[in-house]
Amino acid sequence: MANDVLNIDKISQSLSDWNIMIDSHVCSINDILSSNDIHWIIKEYNEKGVDKIDLGFNVFTLISDLYYRENFHRDIIFEFLNPNGSHKQGDKYLMLFLDMLDIRHFYFQNAIVEKEYPTSDRRRIDTIITDKVSKKVIIIENKMNNAGDMYRQLPDYYNYIQSLGFDVICIVYLPLLHNKVPDQSGWSKTEIDAVHKCLKIIPAFSSKRIGNLCEDWLKPSIEISTNEDCSSVLRQYIKLIKYLNVNNMDYIILEKFYNNLKVGDNLETASSIRNMMNELPSYLAARIQNKYMTNYSPFVKIWRYSNTDTVFEGFTLNGENRYYKLDVWCNENGYDMYFWNPQNEQENIKNIFANSTALSDFQHLAGGLPHKVFLHLDFYQEDRVYKIIDLLLVELSALKTKE
Repeated sequence: MANDVLNIDKISQSLSDWNIMIDSHVCSINDILSSNDIHWIIKEYNEKGVDKIDLGFNVFTLISDLYYRENFHRDIIFEFLNPNGSHKQGDKYLMLFLDMLDIRHFYFQNAIVEKEYPTSDRRRIDTIITDKVSKKVIIIENKMNNAGDMYRQLPDYYNYIQSLGFDVICIVYLPLLHNKVPDQSGWSKTEIDAVHKCLKIIPAFSSKRIGNLCEDWLKPSIEISTNEDCSSVLRQYIKLIKYLNVNNMDYIILEKFYNNLKVGDNLETASSIRNMMNELPSYLAARIQNKYMTNYSPFVKIWRYSNTDTVFEGFTLNGENRYYKLDVWCNENGYDMYFWNPQNEQENIKNIFANSTALSDFQHLAGGLPHKVFLHLDFYQEDRVYKIIDLLLVELSALKTKE
């Protein structure tokens, strides 16, 4: 008797310890899911997912070993800015570039555009636009390949050009992403003030409705082009920039996520969430199976295929060729419901069950055969899944009775 009491006490203590461990684990999961940092990371990740594009046929991806190079973007931008470029469009593109910067055309009526402009310390300015009559200069520093800044890069460029007797009225800093800014290490207060007065940071592309190269220069350049080859190159270049922008934003977002995982036990908690998400479809399918385990008539049986598909099978009408199944595939995004005749691909389900209320929202698959209809319901619509199944069972039972 004493041993029985002892065993009961041990079992009770084990259950208590188990419940404490489960509660602690659930609390950890709630903490990471309610974290503001995680919410912002997920929000950014989802927003960038909307922006993802398919490059399709793109000349730049055909030369993929080139568009990763540091001078790739500089060379393309230089060619379009250069009034004497092979585009044969004169200074059209240059003037639009000035419009983007809100600079008067008057200052650059005699513009000369040069790339890799040498300085006294053996550095080279990416691109420089000079007018020797007005003595005005625009410096363009291209960072679209995410290269870091050289030490004192922008103030040294500014000071050198100013020392030649020119007036630097604009320094254009071109990062791929909107959140990259110049490194001010080693700048004096005077240099910070001087550079910032003429500095314009123009990201290659931004989905945040701020000024950017694609929307404010490249797209308008397409509109005024009379050379179809130029228009085609500009369109493909815009798609490439958007593609690179989204991919780099993904990298930055994942870096934030990575840093967050290193805090406390966040990695272990996130791993648990991932594992539970992987098992969630099977759980959803089991819920459906358990609910209808004793109430699936007029189907012959209910079972699960590949753990995530709850199958109602074996409803027949007027002969063996009228054999129907309902599959409810479960995934982390919800439920994919299929009602079909696996034995007759030519039968039109919508016609046969035209009076069915349960199947009224089901549609034929795009490009599919008429023997199968489909309906997707979101993760939060489990109640509607049950309502459809309940009504379908009632309707099919009524049809069976009329035979």
